[in-house]
Amino acid sequence: MSEHKRLREAVEKEANRTMSTPSDFRWLSQFVFERTHQSLSPSTLMRFWGYMASTAPGKVTLNILSRTLGYTGYDEFVAHNPEHDDVPEMPDSPLEIKAKHQSLVDEMQAIVDEMVANREIRLEQQFLRLIDPRDDDDPTDQWCVLRGAEDNNPYIGYAPVTNEEWKLFQTDFTYQTGQERYPVCNITYDEATAYCQWLSDNDPKHIYRLPTEEDWILGAGHMPKDVRMNSDHVETGLTSVDAYNQTTGACGGIDFWDNCWEWTSTQTATGQYIVKGGAWDTSRDSCRSEYSDDSRDGSQGYANVGIRVVKVDR
Repeated sequence: MSEHKRLREAVEKEANRTMSTPSDFRWLSQFVFERTHQSLSPSTLMRFWGYMASTAPGKVTLNILSRTLGYTGYDEFVAHNPEHDDVPEMPDSPLEIKAKHQSLVDEMQAIVDEMVANREIRLEQQFLRLIDPRDDDDPTDQWCVLRGAEDNNPYIGYAPVTNEEWKLFQTDFTYQTGQERYPVCNITYDEATAYCQWLSDNDPKHIYRLPTEEDWILGAGHMPKDVRMNSDHVETGLTSVDAYNQTTGACGGIDFWDNCWEWTSTQTATGQYIVKGGAWDTSRDSCRSEYSDDSRDGSQGYANVGIRVVKVDR
């Protein structure tokens, strides 16, 4: 057995998961980061596992995967093989590792194509953020400057609206003890807008509303490839909005990519409302800021859809 194959099998055994789909490799990328605090992208892992065409892997990749197993590096991993006969390591194929499943390659290519297609939009959004001269008028509150948005001094919520915040609006609302900081879900679009109206009625200086899709993207920014988050069944359900607060969006807010989808006021051609950010039970791909393929019926509530609010000056 080649050392590369032995390393792959050892990693799968350690992770207790067989690598066979793009979701598996996104999960493994996060697993490796949690173990080593070093990043290997899903595409790098897919190449090493032979799901995308590649030459022999680099020493950095081999070292990081070996450290995931508790070794100091690849050399130590190799040295601990009792059957190792010092035969020079060769690529799994004489010329290159061939992609095993074209469907996986096509899926990864589609993601790359989407990123290229949206490149100019992302550059424009970043430019709008950079030229926005505003400073946060109160860095200690739960609002972040929504830089680049076209409105009257817009701010966006630091986190999704929580159960304890929703209960102030709907006094008969109940939730399990210990879930005060969980995002409120199972609310319809109309209920979400009613919450915003209630906030507006109680604040003479501001108007509150749901974000447009553009607002949401400006607040979130581009999702980092090594982001740690509650998606792809990493957890068994919703978590506190603070659970993964080491990762922040472009505005400084938290919990943009994971945990629960968030309503936006942007509608599709069929009248549904676009939701953003993915959820605990969706793939990491669905969490990406550029992903706009999920929309919901505004008359229904969903167990994995919550809200984040924008406020503007009157």
